[in-house]
Amino acid sequence: MNSGCLVAFLSVAAVAMGQSRPTVVSVGYGPFQPIVVAPGQIVTLFASSIGESIDKPVVADTVEGTLPTSLGGISVRLLQTDPPILLPILEVRPVSTCPVYSFLGRDCGRILAITAQIPMEIAEDIPASARPPLVTQLAISEGSIMGPLVDVRPVEAQVRILRICDLESTRSFGGNCGVPVITHADGRLVTSTDPAAAGESVIAFSLGLGRTDPSVPTGKRAPASLVKARFHQMSYQFGNAGMSAGAIVTRVALEPDFVGLTPGAIGVYQVNFRVPSVPDGTPPCSIPGRVGSGGNFIDSNLTIIFKGSLASDIAGLCIRID
Repeated sequence: MNSGCLVAFLSVAAVAMGQSRPTVVSVGYGPFQPIVVAPGQIVTLFASSIGESIDKPVVADTVEGTLPTSLGGISVRLLQTDPPILLPILEVRPVSTCPVYSFLGRDCGRILAITAQIPMEIAEDIPASARPPLVTQLAISEGSIMGPLVDVRPVEAQVRILRICDLESTRSFGGNCGVPVITHADGRLVTSTDPAAAGESVIAFSLGLGRTDPSVPTGKRAPASLVKARFHQMSYQFGNAGMSAGAIVTRVALEPDFVGLTPGAIGVYQVNFRVPSVPDGTPPCSIPGRVGSGGNFIDSNLTIIFKGSLASDIAGLCIRID
């Protein structure tokens, strides 16, 4: 994870550890809401008053293909079953509470970011079922000292289209951290200078798509064989993703070719789909450094909408105008 992309990352939670100082754990206009997670989802939790001796990122060694459940002396427990389940951890790293202004000499605090995987074994709350809500909580520990409990709401899927900088494995693409990771079949990132073509098969990478068939053990790399995930709604519209996200527009259903785990990755899913035909009048994406159509900068001319059980996400990409 890159500290410049903290706000954009999936399912961010602040967890207070200890009573040594006041801690902001939520911002909004209503009561505190439980953290929403899905089976197998990669999440980052932010904790204060813990890991004070950790002064640089500690990244898990995944050469063996299995994540550790303790990293830098930090562990996270899921309390829903007896005994609790330890979460596999990808990374722990210190983060300033106000990195933008720290150079001005502000008295900034320090928190610890813990990136981990929610266990596949977690049971979800099913809407409209007769079963009462499950009591599910997370607890962060340092050594043998366990911090306060935080309520969790487990759901079937919590869709997040992967962005550059979300995970260590996607940083090699470089560029803007907010760019969605949608690639050509050969792995090249779809961009304004290397757009996708109508009818081309492309791959969108995602987090939080939930259970798979067959199941893959939590914290382990997905096998080379195909592991399918449950299909959730997918649609598209032509237009700039940033401009049209809140507009009332016509969305067309899109049937993916494949939805499932990415072979060799931990907790990363992929959605393979074909780019729809381009209607007349669709403007091309702007080339960086140049003014787009009509004087506007167009960073995407096709918007893909992914919808899970309770959450949705959008991703813009560039398609070639012949």
